[in-house]
Amino acid sequence: LGIRYSICRLYGLDETAVIRATKDTRYSAVFQLERLPYVQDGVRLGDDGRAERIGQLIFEAYRECGYGITRVPVMPVADRTKFVLGSLPR
Repeated sequence: LGIRYSICRLYGLDETAVIRATKDTRYSAVFQLERLPYVQDGVRLGDDGRAERIGQLIFEAYRECGYGITRVPVMPVADRTKFVLGSLPR
């Protein structure tokens, strides 16, 4: 949801279908992982600035859809897992 909405914004596409979907589908929690340092490789097509912009658009999209977003700090994978599981609504 967030990534689709953000991609629409990034490329100036119509957001209507994505906005409509937010009314039918709701998540119990939304998490955003803090970004690791950007590394250019054969798979990534952008640069650090574009990666930062997409991350910000995703954050804004979820907020505009009424979600509270829990940011997950950079830490070892096992610690991130514990953080997320400990932050889920009960």
